Amino acid sequence: MDRPLTKAQFHRATWLAAGFFSESIAAELRQKPCPPHGYHDPTIIDAILSSAHMETFQDLSLRQCCRSVKKFLRAVGEVFSNEILDHFPERAKHFDKISGVRGLSDAFMEQKSAQEFVLDIVDAISDVVSELAREELPASPAPSITPTPSTFEEPLEDPRCQVVEIQLEGPTIRDAWDANAKTRHLEKPATLAAGLTPKDTEFQSLPAFHGTGPLRGLNQEDKLAERLGYIFTGGGHRHQQTQVAPTYDCLPVVSTTFSPLRAFLWAVFYSTVIQSVPIAGYEARGEKPWECLGHAHAGATVCEFRPSIVASKDPYQTVYSIPEGRESAWYQVVQHLDALPKAKLTTLPTPSLLWEQFSQLHGGAGKGWPNIIHCKEFGAVRKTLSSCVQQPWRSVWTDISIDLLNKSHVQTYSITFKQKDRTSPPPVPGFKMRIGV
Repeated sequence: MDRPLTKAQFHRATWLAAGFFSESIAAELRQKPCPPHGYHDPTIIDAILSSAHMETFQDLSLRQCCRSVKKFLRAVGEVFSNEILDHFPERAKHFDKISGVRGLSDAFMEQKSAQEFVLDIVDAISDVVSELAREELPASPAPSITPTPSTFEEPLEDPRCQVVEIQLEGPTIRDAWDANAKTRHLEKPATLAAGLTPKDTEFQSLPAFHGTGPLRGLNQEDKLAERLGYIFTGGGHRHQQTQVAPTYDCLPVVSTTFSPLRAFLWAVFYSTVIQSVPIAGYEARGEKPWECLGHAHAGATVCEFRPSIVASKDPYQTVYSIPEGRESAWYQVVQHLDALPKAKLTTLPTPSLLWEQFSQLHGGAGKGWPNIIHCKEFGAVRKTLSSCVQQPWRSVWTDISIDLLNKSHVQTYSITFKQKDRTSPPPVPGFKMRIGV
């Protein structure tokens, strides 16, 4: 964990952050007093969210998903400054171009509510301004550390490293994925299982994948084991919204997909569009190398799990599959529950009470929220990805099933992409150029 911010660093961080928000929010941020004993990065987030003018977060329009980048920008126009509002669509356009999947940014905007995406952007701003404040106003001489490579091409060898690097190269991510032997091998089970559903026995043996941005804080061996062996601890992390489960503290969830390409595309979108901050050198967090036991990796992270390996040892898992054709109706209930002001709830929600809210759709199946819910992709995401993702089902894990998922982790991949024109001549031997996503 980073050291607490000093008083001077805190004030510098809040001034830097103010430049990314509307005038009303920025004015209040610049006057934020620094509390005693310094601030950790999450408290910079609290400083932003506690601004009186952030009451926009309570607006029902922000609690619904936005079905395009343009609609999202209209919804958050009173929250962010022009720096963010102009930068965001540029990054989305760039992502669509390199992904090779037309309209994918708009489709991915359906995955979360506008409010959740705003919180993700705030998280990225907080992280960047805190880092800049520490660099500009160091509290003490930096400790001596072993230099790490500036790019992923020349990492220091470490036999303890469990991360497999994959370097994609091609005109688009989709083309490069199909051309790379490693990623073709990873995608093969999902491709062969294109027509399988949760009712099929073979479906249960499929590997599952989770995509995220670059890993951080892996300079110690114990942290490496924690992040690569037990990915989802939940400690200190904000609850992540899904289209299957409402966002309540009593219902922590993890989402996986059966297509590693789908997982990677989401990871690239999230780290280079949603969490991209328009400061030179920090535009896209997904392009920055990250340290791992004294050496470096780069790119988005995709984790592979084999739940069937350990599932047989735990007979108490409850599984439910949302009937095909009811996915959109299910998501409407999720959005309704997420729109309820949680501070005004008269009854403390429990997983069982939340499950009852879906009774008209599941017909009274089970007595509480299932440990695993399978849901077929729907809406714009399903239509947009249909040409490249053959297995459209995904899963949401909660309660004891998250521990099962952790224990079934088999591999972590660090995947980078270099864009290369279709008609480009082969590179000169010994010459390397890295073009980030």
